[in-house]
Amino acid sequence: MARIAVAMSGGVDSSVAAILLKEEGHEIVGVSMKLWPCAEIDGIENRPGVCCSPLHINTARSVAETFRFTHYVVDLEEEMEKEVIEPFCEDYLRGLTPSPCILCNERIKFNRLWEKVRGLGVDFLATGHYAMLRRSARYSIAMAKDRKKDQSYFLFSLTQEQLRRSLFPLGNVTKEEVRKIARQYGLPVREESQEICFVPDNDYAGFLKRRKKLVPRPGAIYDCSGRQIGIHQGICHFTIGQRKGLKVAFGEPRYVVAIDPEENAIVLGGKEDLYQKILFAHSMSFMKSEELYGISARAKIRSTHQPARCFLRRMREDFYRVEFDEAQKAVAPGQAVVFYDDEDAILGGGWIVRGEK
Repeated sequence: MARIAVAMSGGVDSSVAAILLKEEGHEIVGVSMKLWPCAEIDGIENRPGVCCSPLHINTARSVAETFRFTHYVVDLEEEMEKEVIEPFCEDYLRGLTPSPCILCNERIKFNRLWEKVRGLGVDFLATGHYAMLRRSARYSIAMAKDRKKDQSYFLFSLTQEQLRRSLFPLGNVTKEEVRKIARQYGLPVREESQEICFVPDNDYAGFLKRRKKLVPRPGAIYDCSGRQIGIHQGICHFTIGQRKGLKVAFGEPRYVVAIDPEENAIVLGGKEDLYQKILFAHSMSFMKSEELYGISARAKIRSTHQPARCFLRRMREDFYRVEFDEAQKAVAPGQAVVFYDDEDAILGGGWIVRGEK
């Protein structure tokens, strides 16, 4: 049996993950991360509905006490600020659509947290992610049994060393089975927040204004022909594929199809203008394969995207061209593109630079 640190957010998933490992006979050490100022601790805003709040940390501690294993709180607020929140803000101001959960996994949970807990003599770090860990010539992550809850997309950039010391107890368990286990053990089953943990109410623009003391700069709104059709109040209010809040009247739906930070401009188009068959990506990570070029695969361009067949080709060092069999909707620069084989295992992934028709 192993000594395992379990990252416990206080939610039902990580609590059940700890219980399952405990029931297998492993020695468990619960660890919760303090990532963001909270009213009860720092006198800042109260965020009870998101992970790592005092309410959730207390829940994690209660689970540890009930099942008789030790529990620690690890302060990673400074690291979270520098390695996740600041890059998120900078990317958004550059007109990108960032994915901070990927950076949090890569840089905080499976890196900084491990650095803190390995001194406790643990062999592995386990989390409540819905993902499968596979071992062959190389370690790789595959989609979870519960496809609706699958979180493999958010783990694509983990290294072989990080995977070697990781465990995902919920990979072969459905969400409904997790809830059932939680009820059996008397654990609270709360509604899950879908927010980014550090952005209240998903108000990205408001968050940036407060953080950067940002004064949004008005700019032009164009249609796809280059004709100016309106004025926007700052590109931080827009993301690719956005339909609501455009404040430009049309006889039919219009969507944000491009953001140009250099020109401080927004481009609107019809639904058909959202579809692109080609994308370019960089900063590639490799998982099941040591390299990716000249291969057919299936790719996800966001976490909820249905994997689509594509052909991947390296153009030059760390710059790749991906051509889909069929055009895909809302290719967003700043998001990740993650490649899977036909057995649903991750081959690798990278960050989208741009899309093309």
